Amino acid sequence: MISKILKFSFCILTLFFAAWLCGCASDPANSPDTENSDLTSDPAPETQLIEIKNGMFIGQTGYMQNTGAISSAADPSVLYYDGKYYMYATSIGTGFKCWSSENLSLWTDEGVCFKSGSGSAWNKSCHWAPGVVYYNNLFYMFFTASPQPSGQKYEKLYMGVATSESPTGPFVSISEEPFMGEDKVEIGVVDPYVLFDDDGSIYLYYNYDRRALGGTLDIYCVPITIDKTDVRITGDPVCVLQPESDPNSWERSQGTIVEGAVVLKHGGKYYLMYSSNSYAKPEYAMGYAVSDSPTGPFVKYEGNPILHSNDSVNGPGHNDYAVSPDGTEYFCVYHTHKSLGEYTGRTVAADRIVFLEDGTMLVDGPSYYIKSPLPSGTKGLTRLQDGYSLQTNCKTVSGDLPFLSDHLTSFADRAVRFEDQNTVRIDITLDSPCALQQLWIYPQDAENAPATASLIINDQYIIRDVKFSNSTRQPCVFLLDKLPEDVLVETVQIEFALDESESGCTLTEIILCAQE
Repeated sequence: MISKILKFSFCILTLFFAAWLCGCASDPANSPDTENSDLTSDPAPETQLIEIKNGMFIGQTGYMQNTGAISSAADPSVLYYDGKYYMYATSIGTGFKCWSSENLSLWTDEGVCFKSGSGSAWNKSCHWAPGVVYYNNLFYMFFTASPQPSGQKYEKLYMGVATSESPTGPFVSISEEPFMGEDKVEIGVVDPYVLFDDDGSIYLYYNYDRRALGGTLDIYCVPITIDKTDVRITGDPVCVLQPESDPNSWERSQGTIVEGAVVLKHGGKYYLMYSSNSYAKPEYAMGYAVSDSPTGPFVKYEGNPILHSNDSVNGPGHNDYAVSPDGTEYFCVYHTHKSLGEYTGRTVAADRIVFLEDGTMLVDGPSYYIKSPLPSGTKGLTRLQDGYSLQTNCKTVSGDLPFLSDHLTSFADRAVRFEDQNTVRIDITLDSPCALQQLWIYPQDAENAPATASLIINDQYIIRDVKFSNSTRQPCVFLLDKLPEDVLVETVQIEFALDESESGCTLTEIILCAQE
């Protein structure tokens, strides 16, 4: 009986206490602050992350890489036609060879596309620097050659024009006479480049060499017309660029030379890229000048040279440029020495051209054996140029966070240093959800790289602990092809784990590639 009374009394007390609590909670005077009301709610259940496999191996053709695989080529000219890049170069002593590629990295030897004396008697030797363009259903090759035996101190160098119905040739001269040149042994015309302007005008740039007469090797420009096999000069040549007169200039280290003119029109301005110094020396390098007109005046960039030797690449220069398949990226295709020591010949490399907001043009190189994404639009992949923002959980002690999306992977002075954290986190928010396929992270170098990186995608999917390479500046690559097909990426959280001995890490670039 007593036990029943006690149980009943306990129940009454419990109900009374519960009612008192409810009354207090309903009293505004005793309610929690509305700004902190979330503090009284039950904690949300922890997100369950679905782990996906990262396919680190992207195959031999899954990335770009300069390897020096082409045995002998210089002064490259690049043409994009019908889904392929075609390259022509100073390659053999009695003509020119052609190579083809889908990605500016792996090249297929297409063999000889032009033989000496093809339709003409004057082009016996010194076949240098072909420039090939496609116009009105024909391929045109502008080239330099000589009727004299090769090896003479000052060859008589003329310019010719040859055509073909195929990018791989055979190219045949349109005339038995040279297109351009003076009947003097001491003077030569070399390094042709053809610019098709937006208004339909056509300009030919070339070198005019008067060094044997005490002059310099300068760059000239002349208007031309092309009508099938009728190619004509329609105006007076204009000198658009000369070597600096200051003997202390970088251009004067190995002579009085500006050569290999290439003109890229961007943002309404004409960027004339050129090379200077002796091609066989480490001092050989590339600069540029800018003009509002194709005929100048051109003003040289004060930061020249923009492509020069470093600890892994020697004597880069005499370039052409190529455009990615989707038209969003420019590439500098140039020759470089095969060796850092004694000159042993030249090979071809390609690196991205980047334009900063102020119009400054830079080349993201020279690089050697450093992996980078394929040209945008190759095999359906598009490199996101913008459309996303970056945030971090820790302070940066050098560099600005936007540097990690400025499209420059090799510039140490534009790197971002993170410190005072055992774990560095970067949050990426995309402006529009997309089918993200690849994410590339570049360290400044192996010494300043994180130990590993992990990705959390949309707060739902995770790729754990992908290691950075111990090779200098090699990127950490995430492949997202294992995500469900219907998943569009909105946010990416990158967490970097540091070695115990490290107080931070330094990164130069984060690259996002999406499915087209």
